[in-house]
Amino acid sequence: MTIWDDVATERQELADDLETLTDDQWAQSSLCEAWTIKATAAHLTTIFHTSMPKFMIKTVMSGGAG
Repeated sequence: MTIWDDVATERQELADDLETLTDDQWAQSSLCEAWTIKATAAHLTTIFHTSMPKFMIKTVMSGGAG
């Protein structure tokens, strides 16, 4: 087993957990007080559905880098 197998397992477990959430649960505050569960999940998964250059451009444009 490689580290990538472990990563794939963790990603699948996260997806399985998120799939069960209700609309109300998605809107709840996360442990990151200013973020909802939905915003936190988006943060954790953004890199899997956008390219690194696009991610970096959006980060800089949002004031998140610097």
